[in-house]
Amino acid sequence: MNKRAKNCVYFVSKDTKKISQILKDVFRLEFDQQELLFQLGAIYLNKKRVFSDELVNSASPLQIYLNPKRYPASEIVWKQVIVAQEENFVVINKPWSIPVHSTEDNFTENVLFQLRKILGRELWVTHRLDSAVGGLMVLAKTEKFQREFNQLVAERRVKKQYRALTERELAPGWIEHFMAPNEGVPKKLSEEFQPGWLKCVLEVKEVKPWKCDDSKSYWEVVIDLQTGRTHQIRAQLSKLGAPILGDKLYRGRNRIGYTKHKIALCASKLEWKDSEGTHSFDLAPPF
Repeated sequence: MNKRAKNCVYFVSKDTKKISQILKDVFRLEFDQQELLFQLGAIYLNKKRVFSDELVNSASPLQIYLNPKRYPASEIVWKQVIVAQEENFVVINKPWSIPVHSTEDNFTENVLFQLRKILGRELWVTHRLDSAVGGLMVLAKTEKFQREFNQLVAERRVKKQYRALTERELAPGWIEHFMAPNEGVPKKLSEEFQPGWLKCVLEVKEVKPWKCDDSKSYWEVVIDLQTGRTHQIRAQLSKLGAPILGDKLYRGRNRIGYTKHKIALCASKLEWKDSEGTHSFDLAPPF
């Protein structure tokens, strides 16, 4: 018996068989296709992710992602993304098109897994960047530092600056919206206060013309993020009628190589003061 939910198949075997046999007999998957699913962690047995062949019976339901979403992790030279290493943390230049952590259908093609493998040690996420966004982010080497950094973020004591390319000129200044408190995307914003909605504040620090071989006009926008809501910059710029290049989710258009997998948004500066001192990192965006 099997049930399909989007990309996921749920299967209960009548007899005791190995997963590989089920993948071959029921789903017609060849050996290399099976190996890929095991390598990516796209198979679950009794709700636990498995990476090797195991026996399955009627009491052990399978959950299989037959077409896991792929990310170009193998194209990245991961040692080169490291910007700085300290005793308690690592600062990296996160590659575009790569998620920070694992997804349900792909355990390995992400920043955290790849850097754990390269550095040969445990790491913890302190903050996130969207898969389609690149730039500076911090990974903790200890849980103590993770807690301390998370507290600094919660208290807005970590300065985060971003640079983006837009097709429309913006006026410098403080921008405030209110975001609907739901987990879906795209995020819905209001210019007026709404009970229970999340305040979103950013400052447009600088706006300047940006030129390339394209005949169209673009602007480079420097942004200081004051509140760190999911998709906040993307949603707010779109609300202002100046979506980021490539950001199709928020009405941006494909331009000069920027697409929904790699939008023209870069985390270009991080600065904070913790128990060990003051730390500041700058990164020139690729544009």
